[in-house]
Amino acid sequence: MYKILVPTDFSKYAGYATDFALALATMEKAHVHFLHVVEYPSGAMVDAMGMMVPVPADLDFVNVLKENSLKKMKALIRELELDATYEVQIGNPSILIQEAIRDKSIDLVVMGTKGATGFKEIFIGSNAEKVVRKSLCPVITIHEETEATEIENIVFASDLREESDELMQKLKHLQSTFGAHLHIVKISTDDRGDDEEVLGQMREVVSKYKLKNYSLNIYKHKYEDEGILAFGKSINADLIALGTHGRTGLPHFLAGSVAENLVNHAKCPIWTCHLGKTPDYK
Repeated sequence: MYKILVPTDFSKYAGYATDFALALATMEKAHVHFLHVVEYPSGAMVDAMGMMVPVPADLDFVNVLKENSLKKMKALIRELELDATYEVQIGNPSILIQEAIRDKSIDLVVMGTKGATGFKEIFIGSNAEKVVRKSLCPVITIHEETEATEIENIVFASDLREESDELMQKLKHLQSTFGAHLHIVKISTDDRGDDEEVLGQMREVVSKYKLKNYSLNIYKHKYEDEGILAFGKSINADLIALGTHGRTGLPHFLAGSVAENLVNHAKCPIWTCHLGKTPDYK
């Protein structure tokens, strides 16, 4: 059975993700699993491995938070009248989400995000951004209230040069689920490029994967992420999809990530799936 993981902090953004996931679960005939993570206090000690080790007083406080969160989770399940599973864990949200993806063979993560801007985006980043960077399965991030049944136009940002077989099959599944038109777009940041050559390469890949109900586009813009958003706005995109490399460390800090920038700044849902080998979740 298709399995959807919904990480929740009981915020309104998590509520948007929950509503979207439940509608999608009906369309997919999928099982939904909820996960809430209680984080250790910021003042907790750090061990030699860099992991949070709370002092006894903090641990007592965290356990109280866990019990309260369990009550909230049970109330949520009752209110929604769901046949869903759930768990409440203590620790690092992004790491525990990755563990749940692996241990429960999750097919898709749907999670809310309020994004991040300025210094927070650079130095901290959102949990959604961290999950997108390392997820073992596709992730849909939700920023605003969105009706899953009204997804009609999907932007797939790519020049179809690096896409893996796995990514393309998952993209086809995404398009089929929504019955949407696929707007494949290459953001051209170099006016010297040969558009016809790029379109020819895109047509070859489209033929290889037998894509249907699609259009091929080249959109000129100075920056790739802003170009994707501008193109999406021009065609009234309901969802943006793209493959992503899970870059970490200094190269990630210097170059940033198009996918993570979109997660932080896009208003419509963003679907991401790793190209090639997925990074270690730890």
